[in-house]
Amino acid sequence: MYLSSSAQPGRVLVSNREADVVQELFEVAPWLNEEELARSVAGRVESTGFDIEYYLTLPSASEATPLVVYPHGGPWGTRDYRMYDPTVQYLAQRGFAVLQVNFRGSGGYGQEFLESGDGEFGTGMLEDLEAAIGAVAARQSIDTTRICVVGHSYGGYAALMLAARTPDRFRCAASFAGPTDIGLLLGTFEVDEANALLTKITGQTTPLVEQYGMLKSISPLYLAERLTVPVLLAHGDNDRRVDIEHGYRMKMRLEQLDKRIQWQKYEDQGHGLDSPELNFEYSKMLADFVAEHTAQ
Repeated sequence: MYLSSSAQPGRVLVSNREADVVQELFEVAPWLNEEELARSVAGRVESTGFDIEYYLTLPSASEATPLVVYPHGGPWGTRDYRMYDPTVQYLAQRGFAVLQVNFRGSGGYGQEFLESGDGEFGTGMLEDLEAAIGAVAARQSIDTTRICVVGHSYGGYAALMLAARTPDRFRCAASFAGPTDIGLLLGTFEVDEANALLTKITGQTTPLVEQYGMLKSISPLYLAERLTVPVLLAHGDNDRRVDIEHGYRMKMRLEQLDKRIQWQKYEDQGHGLDSPELNFEYSKMLADFVAEHTAQ
């Protein structure tokens, strides 16, 4: 069996029922001190009729800390767990509280909740994230004047969208491999797949050409004027799920608007980074970026 928690990377155990003995085979990352790792607490918030679960990881601090909102990717069918996450732990060790939200469409909460995410890609899912932010912002341990939003894939998309929707709420936003133009994203699929994804995103079955105006309204590229906070964009140049063109276009548009932008291209990398060294490099860059823009 495998045991893990938000502050325990994991233990692998084997049980002998006949002898009534449980023996530990090995521990994941035994060099980490469990007592020094940050622990997560679970909470729930109502968002337009939905009961949304979130996890908040708090660093050891005697004063109110900055908050990093960290939406998961997917978005449908995936979810966050209250288990060990190296990125969350690294951010917590750097002094940030971290918020993870299982917004509508996330997996693990039943078919109805999963299907409730259909048509909510750029609307209801973001509203759930905003509701959770509001809930944890009421805690005395959170400094509501120092909030950043970061993510990967859909999480990166959500980060840019949230910063565009309510720019006064955030200090910065970071997107790794996030789609920035939903029309461009759909154009990378075969027709049948694109139509199916279009329906998942918008909830409509009308042709793409008839929905293009609406797709622009939920695409960060076309909302770049609203992004008043510093933005970190990172992308792998061999990303076959979300082409690096999304990053290039967003970078160019933000530069045209004289926005504050930090850009990082990863050579020979796909939709994620394929080595621990690169993952740590990005995590450090991300934490440094957040620290710079949440400094008092």
